[in-house]
Amino acid sequence: MTTTPTLLDVTHVTFDTPAAERLVQLGATNPELASLWALLSCFFPRKTAEGALRLSRYDDLLLTILSVEEWQTPVKVICNKSQLGLELRDLMSCTGDLFLGDRLAQWAKHDSSAAVERAPGPKPPNAGYPLLSKVYRLTERGMRLRDKGLDKLTDAPSLPIAGTEAYSASAPWVLLEDGRLARL
Repeated sequence: MTTTPTLLDVTHVTFDTPAAERLVQLGATNPELASLWALLSCFFPRKTAEGALRLSRYDDLLLTILSVEEWQTPVKVICNKSQLGLELRDLMSCTGDLFLGDRLAQWAKHDSSAAVERAPGPKPPNAGYPLLSKVYRLTERGMRLRDKGLDKLTDAPSLPIAGTEAYSASAPWVLLEDGRLARL
């Protein structure tokens, strides 16, 4: 008997979050739904049991891999050899590499006191190398958001995802520790 491949197969991706554990339970009846939710849940800000707002897993990975001292191209962020870099690449197998460059750019232009700084990269902007035309580094504000959390959802740039918007005041969705998505 042959099986039909699913449209979105993220079964090879490993997520070390309570949301993933919850999805494994849900996946007992619908594995495709569990795989899809495991992916989507990584892009929503998280709310701890104590009520603190934290970055989404995806943004947490980005801001953890970025350095305060060293300017990095998106390619260097992607090629990070740590366990976090591996987890980021697993997510990128579903989003594509340009998504990472776009997200870094969103962080760099969000607010006047941006969490991420941007500067010209080693390749010219219109030379066909979008992941090498800019370099980024983390600011002190970015370190604070990563380490201490958000004061409000709009401290991070909004991110359209799954028919809604993560980090949006008008659609205040957060991921709870038990894996449920809830309005703030």
